[in-house]
Amino acid sequence: MGLRSRLFALTYNRLMAGGEKAGLAEIRATLLAEAGGNVLEVGAGTGLNLTHYSGAVSTLTVTEPDASMLRRLERVSSRTTPSTTILRTPAEDLPFDNATFDTVVSTLVFYVLFRRELQAMAASPDVPDTYPIPHEAEAREYGMLSIPWWVTTIYVAFMVWTVANAHHPVLFLGGFLFFLGFDRATGAYSTLTDFKTPLLVGFFLGGLVIHGGLQGWWIAPVLARLTELPLFVGASVLTAFNDNALVTYLATLVPNLGDHLKLAVVQGAVTGGGLTVIANAPNPAGQALLGRFFGGTIHPLRLLAAAAIPTLIAGVIFHFL
Repeated sequence: MGLRSRLFALTYNRLMAGGEKAGLAEIRATLLAEAGGNVLEVGAGTGLNLTHYSGAVSTLTVTEPDASMLRRLERVSSRTTPSTTILRTPAEDLPFDNATFDTVVSTLVFYVLFRRELQAMAASPDVPDTYPIPHEAEAREYGMLSIPWWVTTIYVAFMVWTVANAHHPVLFLGGFLFFLGFDRATGAYSTLTDFKTPLLVGFFLGGLVIHGGLQGWWIAPVLARLTELPLFVGASVLTAFNDNALVTYLATLVPNLGDHLKLAVVQGAVTGGGLTVIANAPNPAGQALLGRFFGGTIHPLRLLAAAAIPTLIAGVIFHFL
């Protein structure tokens, strides 16, 4: 029994206190109210579940492999459920015959043992529900824990830190790494965070700044020869095949470009921003949110057809009004 085990047992209830107050205790009570007959709880920890068992339980047997946790479990059981049978045994080696119990309870231990399988399930494509949620069901049972005010406050602080230090890479990256750790630690209070899409956009914009300057030798002469209308149309078309940030950035490489021509580039980039998914940085985020309603993918030609008329209207408004 090492120092780490003792410290974990000593601080476990304090670490869980926030989650218990935020709704985890209510979830325990709701689920354990259905337990009845001869009940086995695997990995009882410090006994947070003991007070939630109802009178429908005939016998209660709990197991816990850690000696430090077991001592705290015994003290809690002596006060709340004195008739409970407590055994020190791991979940992989339970000394019971088949059909000994009517109900088996496992909370965090279940995740630890099957974390690979659960992570594989989480990574698999979403499958729409084929049955309706009962009308009387509480939203809490099908959602996540409510987000505490301090989590929201820290998220806002991260955004302020990022904006304030956008031109200081060391501080910016330090804050970003700390954000990743905080998001992982408070995952029970947040929605599913997918960093793949925003990171890809970030790499794209980073590559744009690094490599875009190398294209100035040919971009500048071409753009300098164009008048306002060709520049507007060209920016709209190019945006459909590139990100509009690329189009506007390349225009900055042209020295002494007039203000009316700069405006034409921006107008064209905004006009063509909805023609394709890659035309605008927020578009991939929208696809990530709404893609499950389109079978996981959005057909590029159908998107182009649907966006054609709104794009023409936007072009007329920008250029002629």
